[in-house]
Amino acid sequence: MLLAGTNPRVQYAGTFLGALGIYPCIANTVSWVSNNTEGVYKRGVTLGIVIGWGNLNGVMSSNIYQVRDKPLYRKGHAVVLAYLLLFLTGGSTLLHVLLRRENAKRRGGERDYLAEGKTEDEVQALGDVRYVYPQLLGSRQPLANHTLAGQGSTTPLKGRRGRPC
Repeated sequence: MLLAGTNPRVQYAGTFLGALGIYPCIANTVSWVSNNTEGVYKRGVTLGIVIGWGNLNGVMSSNIYQVRDKPLYRKGHAVVLAYLLLFLTGGSTLLHVLLRRENAKRRGGERDYLAEGKTEDEVQALGDVRYVYPQLLGSRQPLANHTLAGQGSTTPLKGRRGRPC
């Protein structure tokens, strides 16, 4: 609508539709990243990188929306659309695939070595490396009801918020 429209009403409607699609992505990205990162310092640094990277869009926008392209700013709109398609779709897809692969490794027992010979407290201290809790893909279901094998413990491990895993 912004690229093809010359009617200000159509362009205004396109701006609102664009905002409806763009602004929720910020909250979704920040919550997704923070829920998949455990530990105060690691989460703080990770969120700082994500938010800082997002703020670089202001620098980009000031350079692609140039006066010589007015009033339609087709070049600026096209670059932003390509940027959204490439990074939003591509980045979300890549993150989803990588988290799915990590969860498959955790379900398959490839991360069990992380808890061998450790007490429950030591396993809890592993943070987001802890193998018993899946990386978020839209579900907060634990991988299984894991216990510490060989430790004589029958108490299930607790998840991030104290729930059994």
